[in-house]
Amino acid sequence: MSALAALDAVARDPATALVARLALALLFASAALHKARGPRAFAATVRDYRVLPAAAAAPAALAIAALEAAVAAGLTAAAGLAIAGSEPGGASAPFAHGGASVPLAHAGTSVPLAHAGTSILLAHTGALGLLGAYSAAIAANLARGRRDVDCGCLGPGRRQPIAPWMLARNAALALAAAWPWLAPSSAPRALGALDAATVAFALAALALLWTGAHAVAALPAAARARDARSGRVPHTAEVAP
Repeated sequence: MSALAALDAVARDPATALVARLALALLFASAALHKARGPRAFAATVRDYRVLPAAAAAPAALAIAALEAAVAAGLTAAAGLAIAGSEPGGASAPFAHGGASVPLAHAGTSVPLAHAGTSILLAHTGALGLLGAYSAAIAANLARGRRDVDCGCLGPGRRQPIAPWMLARNAALALAAAWPWLAPSSAPRALGALDAATVAFALAALALLWTGAHAVAALPAAARARDARSGRVPHTAEVAP
């Protein structure tokens, strides 16, 4: 098997799609929880982006949090369907069956696959829509030169200004959200204990990567805030005696 064939097999493996879905579900659930903890602070963040009328900021903030929670629930349900073995062929497969009830090899029952497929499609489409909206708002403010806007990524009390790298981050997340279309599973199979361990390890590694990347990216802003509080001149502006 060639390297490309091996990579394609990994990409189409049900465990890979499961990692993508659960990682996105955890991300959106965490984001919704952050916003629920500080609704007023997030409304102020939405207002500061200046892409909506000021009066629409508070309702939009509530809608974003609700959509994130709904997407997280939908992706979790989609992952559950995959674990149960009720998603043969990936998110696009239910439509190929024309909505007929097909016996499920692992769940031991029949489910209207069109209903399952529609739910999966909505969850992934919702994730793509939210990521696209976030990226558009960030890009608009970067184009205006407003790089001091808080991205709203870290929740209340933890400020992180927007930056170009966030567009690359969102593009990577969009790839994960588009996984059912980019690499539909061609060989559905039951997931075993080794798959469970692999998925758990992958999720832990991705969580560490996500946390570490954001912590490193936040260092310059934290240093500037610390210097501003202490009245110290930034190092780049200091003149040697």
